[in-house]
Amino acid sequence: MTMLCHKIRHALILLVFCSTTASAYTLSFAPGGQTVTLGNQASVSVWVDGVLPGGLGNYDFDVLFDPAILSFDRATDGVGLGFAMGLGTTLDMGQVVVSDFSLDDPVALLATQSDRILLFSLVFDTLAVGRGALSFDNATLGDVEGNSVNVNATALGAIDVTAPAQVPEPSGLVLLMTALAALGVGRLKRR
Repeated sequence: MTMLCHKIRHALILLVFCSTTASAYTLSFAPGGQTVTLGNQASVSVWVDGVLPGGLGNYDFDVLFDPAILSFDRATDGVGLGFAMGLGTTLDMGQVVVSDFSLDDPVALLATQSDRILLFSLVFDTLAVGRGALSFDNATLGDVEGNSVNVNATALGAIDVTAPAQVPEPSGLVLLMTALAALGVGRLKRR
């Protein structure tokens, strides 16, 4: 009897653990890491996974970035919330606060969503060479009914900014030989 109770208790613990793990919505950056040349722009998308069965009806969180390396340029809505208020962004030093709220009927909204939803894309200008780390903070998400859901917002991203490639200068010997060849061609043409 004790062995049966022990197995049942382990099964219940496993069931509770699996159900809480599966119910967490996960925020992530795509690509998680990228390299761009100084002076070029970098774009990163923000996705949420694990949305079903409850769906996603709203979100509000911060995307943190290094303002010494990156400068926020713009955000583009992924329209994953259907008919919505529209992506709202507020810029502060080193962070972009993003939010949206669906106005769709919960049943209709849920019918259009998959388990993975593109929330939005961010574009950054590059300011200096280095690693511009990206992270999430203050994440609040709600299902299609407006109920708060568990959020895993620990994923990190990075934009590595590199210096432009240096064009090698021709050596002095190559320049001297080119000049002598040009003089020689010029003399032949005169004759």
